[in-house]
Amino acid sequence: MYGQQQLEEQTARYTQLNESFGQYFGVQVGSKLFSAAGHSEIGGNHWIITMVRVLAGSITLDTIAVLR
Repeated sequence: MYGQQQLEEQTARYTQLNESFGQYFGVQVGSKLFSAAGHSEIGGNHWIITMVRVLAGSITLDTIAVLR
């Protein structure tokens, strides 16, 4: 998602998250890292209620998590 030019920065980001997880919960064998790409609703929010169309766009941000 971020491309080769940001590999070092993103690797550091995941490493820091994994280390923080370990500080709070101890070393967890089998933990996994996840990333969810971001999006923004530009217009037409609440489409389930109003049944209108939604114009959404992707953004170059994500949310990361570590789970066990």
